[in-house]
Amino acid sequence: MEIHLLGRTAVMIVEVADGLDIRRVFAAHRASSARVTEWEQLMQTLQEPSPDAQPGEWWARMEPVFRLPATAPVVAG
Repeated sequence: MEIHLLGRTAVMIVEVADGLDIRRVFAAHRASSARVTEWEQLMQTLQEPSPDAQPGEWWARMEPVFRLPATAPVVAG
């Protein structure tokens, strides 16, 4: 997971193994301990739902369109 911040906008990038449902992963995370649940509840008071989220959802899924591999060769000019 990565979280990027620009002003008041945060973008969280979560990668899960193929076949895993992100909703189930987060539900399991949230249920993992009372402290995690407390933290997630606090964080939700500090956030606004994405305007692009589906009804009843907090987050909106973004589709990746490009990734530069970490092993990409460096081209000298």
